[in-house]
Amino acid sequence: MAQGSLFLHATDPQGVIATDRLIAQLQSIGLLGESLTAPQTGWQVGEAFLQLLTFMGCSPHIRLAPASPTDQDFCHLTLHHYAQPQLLTNPLARVCRCANCGKPMATNWQALDLQASLWECPFCAHRHNDLHSLRWRNDAGYARQFVEIHNIYPGEAQPVDVLLERLASLGDVPWRYFYAFASGLATAG
Repeated sequence: MAQGSLFLHATDPQGVIATDRLIAQLQSIGLLGESLTAPQTGWQVGEAFLQLLTFMGCSPHIRLAPASPTDQDFCHLTLHHYAQPQLLTNPLARVCRCANCGKPMATNWQALDLQASLWECPFCAHRHNDLHSLRWRNDAGYARQFVEIHNIYPGEAQPVDVLLERLASLGDVPWRYFYAFASGLATAG
């Protein structure tokens, strides 16, 4: 089975929180636990993990610890940092849509100019001056910094409001989330 991940990121594509501040915040709220690797890029989940995510369905399969030293098929976290904003998406993910009419803003992700300062809907001509004001539908994200929670099947869990609020308090910018399958994740600058 293809493993999925839940990604969290700030809505400001250029925004970056200092790594030590982000780690401290994630640890203080109990999302981040013990380090798995050095340098610190992977962590076990913290003691409040199950309170900071709402799991859907009647019996989701959640493993919080590795079964062996090489096991990666359990819930753990990774922080990703890029020099320039990156689009993370699955190759088959739906492109973002106009917040006004709900139609696709482009034929595919490659056709959407992420560097523009204004996006005009090809269907209703509504102008969006903020990339994250478009309807992303939890299929992709565009940022320089991501928190990845591994082994969360798309749609299986979502962050509770307090988690997103605490992340937003670090930079006075809202945070959002999306899902991706680990085997099909694509990046584009």
